[in-house]
Amino acid sequence: MTHESSEEGEPQQGRQDSNLQPPVLETGALPVELRPWAAQPSVAAPEGYPARVHRRALGALFTVLATGLALIAVFSALEGGQAWVVALAAGVLALWMGDLARRALRRA
Repeated sequence: MTHESSEEGEPQQGRQDSNLQPPVLETGALPVELRPWAAQPSVAAPEGYPARVHRRALGALFTVLATGLALIAVFSALEGGQAWVVALAAGVLALWMGDLARRALRRA
């Protein structure tokens, strides 16, 4: 669009050049109509396979991970020195995994 000045010095809008060129940017390659897309589940559970089995398995996995992280936190804290950083991080992760395990097992 061009902005030609009027007599008052204000730009006039709404005028278009007669030489329409395609856009130089890559956005000109986008399709005119964007169609919605929804991902399909990659792995479907077999018929009759309850979702609670998945929750129990996740709960068990999170419990094992939380226990391992808690052990790392304890042994790092006992090590002393600058290992407190590892102990703190592992402790926070153990609490988080423990909470995930509790929620997964409660819903199972």
